[in-house]
Amino acid sequence: MDYEILDQGNERILILGEKQYRTFYSKRIIEAIIERKGADRAVQYFSHKKNRSEFLAPLFRSINDKFSNLKVLEVGCSVGHITEYLNEQPASWIISPWQPRRRV
Repeated sequence: MDYEILDQGNERILILGEKQYRTFYSKRIIEAIIERKGADRAVQYFSHKKNRSEFLAPLFRSINDKFSNLKVLEVGCSVGHITEYLNEQPASWIISPWQPRRRV
């Protein structure tokens, strides 16, 4: 399915045919979701950042008030939506992905 992604500053618009879908995800995250799930299924994932950040918001309100320049080991995000959320936090400074070592 053909698609277009428009950048509107703080949000992006995914255009699928005649329909438009707004999201706060970056273009990179939208493209990763489309690559893994397909353009027609991508839209159902657009609410994940907002929905999942509701659980993190109380924690980061406290952390952002007390700390800065934190080093974060990010381990649980398939396409990067949690990494984007962490990157938006004032307390986060370095975000390192966890890379499991492969046995040869």
